[in-house]
Amino acid sequence: MYEIILKHTADKELKKIEKGDKIGALKIRTFLQELEKIENPFVIKSVTKLEAFKNYWRWRVGNYRVIGIKQDEILIIEIIEISMRENTYKK
Repeated sequence: MYEIILKHTADKELKKIEKGDKIGALKIRTFLQELEKIENPFVIKSVTKLEAFKNYWRWRVGNYRVIGIKQDEILIIEIIEISMRENTYKK
């Protein structure tokens, strides 16, 4: 199983989400806890590999997108971004 590490910027985004959408933030936190328990989190229905970046994956959680980097050699997923769907790809 993979360990989930929430990068500081992603944690800040999640705290912003909590201020305006407590239910959405709770869903994201619950999802991240469940993600750690899944043997292979890259085969679940809500996941997509991002083609433009090596080892980047995206999970759908309601109207939000959770972007993470897969680090196979040490079984870690580093969550680098959490944002609304319409804001995820504007950077």
